[in-house]
Amino acid sequence: MTDQMNKRKFRCPLGIMVALTVAASPSLSPANPPVPESDGPRSNPFIPHAGYIRGQKQARIQRQAAPLTGAPPAGGLRGTRKLPVICVDFQNVPGPFPSEEYQEMLFGSINDRKTMTQYYRDMSNGMLNVTGKVTGWHRLPQNDSYYENGGNGVGTPFGELLQFGLEKADAELDFGEFDNDGLDGVPNSGDDDGKVDTVMFVHPELGGEFRSLTPHNIWSHSWHYSEPTYGHNGPFITKDVRRGATGNPLLGANGAPLHIVVEDYVIQPGLDEPKAGQPPTIVKIGVFCHEFGHALGLPDLYDRTPKPKADSDGIGHWCLMAAGSYGGNGQRPGTPSEMSAWCKQYLGWATIVNLEGNSVLDLEAVAERNLIYRINVPGTDNSEYYLVEYRNAAWKDPADFRINWDEHLHGSGLAIWHIDDRVGTKLPSGGNNSNWPFAGFDAGQNDSPSLPLGTSPVTWRKKHSLVSLMQADRRLDLEKRPGGGGDADDILASDSEWGDDPQFLFGSRGYSNNSTGFQITDVDLANLTCRIIVANHPIAGSPAPGGIVAPAQATAPTVASASPTGPESRLPRARFFNTAKQKVLGKINNAFSKANPNRLRTKLAGIQKTKATPVSG
Repeated sequence: MTDQMNKRKFRCPLGIMVALTVAASPSLSPANPPVPESDGPRSNPFIPHAGYIRGQKQARIQRQAAPLTGAPPAGGLRGTRKLPVICVDFQNVPGPFPSEEYQEMLFGSINDRKTMTQYYRDMSNGMLNVTGKVTGWHRLPQNDSYYENGGNGVGTPFGELLQFGLEKADAELDFGEFDNDGLDGVPNSGDDDGKVDTVMFVHPELGGEFRSLTPHNIWSHSWHYSEPTYGHNGPFITKDVRRGATGNPLLGANGAPLHIVVEDYVIQPGLDEPKAGQPPTIVKIGVFCHEFGHALGLPDLYDRTPKPKADSDGIGHWCLMAAGSYGGNGQRPGTPSEMSAWCKQYLGWATIVNLEGNSVLDLEAVAERNLIYRINVPGTDNSEYYLVEYRNAAWKDPADFRINWDEHLHGSGLAIWHIDDRVGTKLPSGGNNSNWPFAGFDAGQNDSPSLPLGTSPVTWRKKHSLVSLMQADRRLDLEKRPGGGGDADDILASDSEWGDDPQFLFGSRGYSNNSTGFQITDVDLANLTCRIIVANHPIAGSPAPGGIVAPAQATAPTVASASPTGPESRLPRARFFNTAKQKVLGKINNAFSKANPNRLRTKLAGIQKTKATPVSG
């Protein structure tokens, strides 16, 4: 990357910030999975204006207040989010595929598979419906090299590209339809912030991230229109008027109508990675899903430290917001990996069960309905904790409503995540940011790998990641060997266990060496189920029939947050998918009121009935 590119310091997804190793043979496909390459930590991080953050904050407040008011916890981010997608091509490079094909690829109908719409429907438990409108191709007045400007798309020429595309789209679209960050679920209705939530651009070539193939092409990134080097004096002002709750125009201080503006944008290529001997193919959804994750407030969860100093893989292929935008094996951008447990918790899309004592659990694939278990680290005010989810590459939805986005993962087992929400509470300038994790910027929260330090005694390095995957093989490859993206030995499989580890390689202690007292043992992945024991360390009791330990005391887990909060959240599994599909189609099922409220398949020794108690999390 050029020095000029470094000065701009874009936010780019790992899946597209890659250096491809091209084999000596005529094949153009990479010899290895894409390798992360960041454009450097930002000294002046951009704070996006997308109003999703405001909605998340208010939903968080409602969830925290629920136990005090007796009201059910509010759900996570929900409703419909509509995105404008603007296709622009060059005088010398026309659009490679009709814009209608990009419409289908991103927002295809209910029967289409592996679209961005389907991905976010699955990640959100049916709570978020992502749709949009693709416009173009709009022919730019110059050749591609003019807008690349010697630096993968920089300076005033690139600013002209953005302005040209927005002006063309402004003649076709009502940008008010794309400002829907308020809480009423109605776009441009008075409680929205007057800014288009996110605009997506598509250019007709390969991305500049394929450096050995396209050293000068536009680099895929997420940034803002008012970047000073673009030559704009603020956001793009559309022709569309802001409106209040009654539909009347909102007026400014001078009495003139206010207009919808565009500030946040992302740009991606129109072509996928080339394959030797095959015609060009349309870009896949992985990059789009990753970038839209930023629009929802998610940070990059890979190590953005620029080469040659990049020292880790972040969380590799195990999450969309890291290398998972290229799939579970790094080679399937059309099937991006599931979001990690932390991302789903952050957005309010998971059922989080607090584990507080000895219990026998039956875990289900997290792809089924986002069931995740949580273990809080003592003495951290619940800001440090572990999340446990069952990632099953072989899971199939019996109702054929959901897709298993983990189908290309390295293997199946328990992913155990070490979370420290305190990472990111300091801005690079040193100022406090009390709103993390609802901060509207990406400050490199996973740039510092979580590694043990010293030998006697062993401690954690002071700087560590927001989200770390505890790796069952204890090799810490994600932290020490960037470029691999992970392997099957990272997660807890049959005949392995997790518990106290004074060497900090695969243990349940906190970053201050405080013990959680938890173990996970007797893992059994037979028949696509995972039956485990979570017990206070050391385990009390004796083996019961079948080799399962019967704990001496049992404590019911509590539900920390649940989503969705509608009646479908209480349905048994098979019924849940059918009714969820009906709800997405806009139909009401009167069977909801008769649904079985016991949707957690949790077996507790000595407990007759589990009472799910909402608590602040």
